Amino acid sequence: MGPRGAVSCAFQAWARSHSLVCQRCRAIHQPAAGSEVMSDSAETIIKFPTPQLNSNAEFLAAIFPDLPSGERPFVTGFKGSPAAFGDWSGSAWEKGVTDTDSGPMNRYFTLATYRRDRGLSKRTKANCSRIYGVMLDDVGTKALPREKLDQCPPSYLIETSAGNYQAGFLFKAPVTDLTEVGKLNDLLASHGFTDKGAKSPATRWGRMPFAVNEKRDPSFECRLVEWNPNRKYTPDEIIKGLNLGDADGSQRKSGLRRKSVATFGAGEQSP
Repeated sequence: MGPRGAVSCAFQAWARSHSLVCQRCRAIHQPAAGSEVMSDSAETIIKFPTPQLNSNAEFLAAIFPDLPSGERPFVTGFKGSPAAFGDWSGSAWEKGVTDTDSGPMNRYFTLATYRRDRGLSKRTKANCSRIYGVMLDDVGTKALPREKLDQCPPSYLIETSAGNYQAGFLFKAPVTDLTEVGKLNDLLASHGFTDKGAKSPATRWGRMPFAVNEKRDPSFECRLVEWNPNRKYTPDEIIKGLNLGDADGSQRKSGLRRKSVATFGAGEQSP
């Protein structure tokens, strides 16, 4: 990034002090308190005290540090266009066992965990045990720009195609009330914070940070833009932080026009 060896833009965190435009990726980053900001004639260099992330395995381990016995999130990975991929069932992730990093491919995970059913786990709403967070899809394109999240910044932000992001808000404690998370997801969609096709948080796939997006040709290398796994919320804190309305479900109208979307699977859209 320059002669002073600043950290990669892929591992930068948001805070609320002030904004700087990074000359490497042209994105706005906000340094946390205690960050070091240096300028030279060529570029602005920003150093952050945020720990770097090196693999999808580390990403998943941070999100799911203590999994209950018999419950696992699901992962899947494949090469080629997601639209042509036929088997989205996935498999249970086992820390230190499941391969999530061997070679570039489309890679997905769930923020939900699933119970074992007769020795096997299935990625279904009926089998969903708890949800560890909520994700926003198509931030910056079909949904509102990511600057609208400044008042309640996400736990992670992944660029999945040029100028298009998935944002994740991790919960302080996993939520077992699937209806509560479903209502939160609906509020986020109705206010324009996520694509309205991003339904069913109990079974929703999200992209991993170390992966490629082969929806388009040439493929896009996904990029972790923000990573703060210790930044967690309750569902009510997200509702209040993003001004979604009252926790009882009352809400303001979004002002965004509803778009028709092609559904993917049972109430899902190809992520």
